[in-house]
Amino acid sequence: MASTDSMSVPAGLETLAPELVFKVMECLCPTDVTALLLASSHMRKIFNANQPALMISILKHQPGINNILYLHTAQRVENHPERMLHPRIVNVQYGGPSSQSQVNMMGRGVKVFRYLSDVPLVWRFNIFNLSMADVIEIWRKMKIIDRWTAILPRVIWRDNPEDRRCLRYAEEVRARKALSGWWLYSHHHHGFYHSWRSFQEPRMWDKDTRLNHIRRMTTEEILQLQNLWEIVRDVVSKDLCSSPERICRCEDGYVVDLVPWGEEDGRHERIVSTYMKLNPDRLLHYLDNYANLKRSTIMHTLTAGIRLFTRDIETMSVSMEKVLEERLLSRGLQSATFPKCSIVDVEEGDVVEWADDSCPDGNIPLTREEVDAIDQPIDQGASTSRGDDGSDAYLPH
Repeated sequence: MASTDSMSVPAGLETLAPELVFKVMECLCPTDVTALLLASSHMRKIFNANQPALMISILKHQPGINNILYLHTAQRVENHPERMLHPRIVNVQYGGPSSQSQVNMMGRGVKVFRYLSDVPLVWRFNIFNLSMADVIEIWRKMKIIDRWTAILPRVIWRDNPEDRRCLRYAEEVRARKALSGWWLYSHHHHGFYHSWRSFQEPRMWDKDTRLNHIRRMTTEEILQLQNLWEIVRDVVSKDLCSSPERICRCEDGYVVDLVPWGEEDGRHERIVSTYMKLNPDRLLHYLDNYANLKRSTIMHTLTAGIRLFTRDIETMSVSMEKVLEERLLSRGLQSATFPKCSIVDVEEGDVVEWADDSCPDGNIPLTREEVDAIDQPIDQGASTSRGDDGSDAYLPH
């Protein structure tokens, strides 16, 4: 018969030393860590005793964390091709006056200047010392990424529910990087933060902040972001910009039919492209609270709080297309088929040659003379199409 002492020994994770618990938590996403803390008071005590260091360590292990740090430290002066997404040093300071600690989250290899007068002017806004309040906000943003990662399987296999499964680890990594990249682009270029934005489509080879942003990715990452963007378009089209406006009389009773907004006069695609300007946080809020409600309810609630919402449509699609075309032309390829790169695992084409061709500074890798020598039609550019919120008072121009 087992002794009373042996029967009282806790089982599972609670038998692990705190150091091992730290390592376990570092392998989890913020949402899973929160669930673990709610399920175990023992884990919660360990976490609370080491909360600042643990939160920072967990965040540093998250795919896409650099994009979220760029997002959190974004400034208006960055909205310029020479300053967009410049390298930066991000440190976190925590603890009391007698036990102050500092942890580097990004930019450890960047040169640190002893005196402010020694820092080049372009660098002076690129050194950030965050507080625990900032860490908590970054933690919240990562939980939004967690939510989207959990939603993706339902959306990807919407029409084939029998094939639905959880994302594999490599798929989750790709999804999180693409989601954070979408959020960062939306913040800078879809008009909800900056007081000014261009209403012209980006032109190939230009020093444009939108192209600058996409050029920093490898071709493989751009193709994965394109795949995510198609998924987001499907979500916006079916779950936000479609309303129960038609009732079908069937043999088994009545069935409500979701009608895409503007379907009758060919406006639906433009409406969807307008609502795709919402960043992951805002879009998730409206999907949680307004999905498939009446068009007037969603339209008036959303547009009332967003400046110039109908002035234009999303530009990330055209930015990705322009950069992909630049990649082909810079290799001397007038036309080629890119390998199949998506969030979900596929085996189609060789992606190795497209996995290491990013432009770290966001500029094109060719000189102006080399660009002029390329046999290609001149990209004249165009005005960004006017947005459409789905109202009856829509103006086409």
